[in-house]
Amino acid sequence: MSLLWHPAAMKELRKLPREIQIRIAHAVEGFYETDRGDIRHVHGKLWALASGSYRIYYWREGEDVGIVGVDHRKHAYIPERVEALEKRLR
Repeated sequence: MSLLWHPAAMKELRKLPREIQIRIAHAVEGFYETDRGDIRHVHGKLWALASGSYRIYYWREGEDVGIVGVDHRKHAYIPERVEALEKRLR
């Protein structure tokens, strides 16, 4: 059972204000521990967890969860962005 952060996702998270970083971290931890949250299937293996106005993109395989991106909802689900996130799954 492991929680993995893609380096690009960590970089995106660090660019956000500290209070939002904390909120996102709590949302990810809560989801990882309980498997509950405001989630949405995006495409293929890619899913999104909502935390306020932000979306945390992830994949899940068995007990493993990998965070591949963090975006404001206004940028969420744009086809080009989804395609770029799916490349991080490889």
